[in-house]
Amino acid sequence: MSKLFEHPNLYVARSPIQGYGVFTDSFIPANTIIEETHYVDVCNSEENNNACIRHRFCYPMQKPTKYVLCLGKGSVFNHSNDPNAFWYIDFEKDVFVFKTIKNIFANQEVLVYYGDGEYWKNTNG
Repeated sequence: MSKLFEHPNLYVARSPIQGYGVFTDSFIPANTIIEETHYVDVCNSEENNNACIRHRFCYPMQKPTKYVLCLGKGSVFNHSNDPNAFWYIDFEKDVFVFKTIKNIFANQEVLVYYGDGEYWKNTNG
């Protein structure tokens, strides 16, 4: 049995951006996997339910057939147009993978890009 990976230096705390966010208590270099997380289906891509829309990930990313909610810290990462991490789907393991694209320093928030205008079109924020 293989365990899903979670970087040991990640923690959740209040974010100056919104609510809570994911931070690191030590330096993490670019190109480092920081979390693998499973997900649960929350609705299909045709439903327009606000709880679903505000917290969902599109699965698969380019032409979604359903929306899913990441478990672990996956649903706590905040958005930035200048992210220091990104996510992708590992179809073989059937998990979401979060990986750094820039160096992240101690006590810095880990931020991902949620999407363009289409992502935000049906949300309240």
